[in-house]
Amino acid sequence: MIEALNNTPGVRNALLDIEDKLRERGFLVRLTADPESDVTLHYVEWGESDERGPWLVIAVDSPAAPEGIGAEEAEELSDYVSDKVADASSDWPADAVDLLGAVLGQVVLVNGLKVY
Repeated sequence: MIEALNNTPGVRNALLDIEDKLRERGFLVRLTADPESDVTLHYVEWGESDERGPWLVIAVDSPAAPEGIGAEEAEELSDYVSDKVADASSDWPADAVDLLGAVLGQVVLVNGLKVY
């Protein structure tokens, strides 16, 4: 159900804009030290057992990311995304805003592994 947000035009456009800003402002390089890293934002059911639920996944792909990515940088990235989603959601359709209320938060994954 939460995946429907990904296909709502206003939401999809906002997520693509945020992805662009993350690239332009150097968030990905600060997180991974890899100028070739990339990011995708999407709403999805994620997690194991008691953590499972609707999340905004911030998926960073980086072939050269070091092990032990810092939680501080990941938190900064997550906070930025959260602020931008909050700003953008004021222009979203009412049904999308209703679905947004069910989202538990953001998860930052680097190469598929949770770092924040």
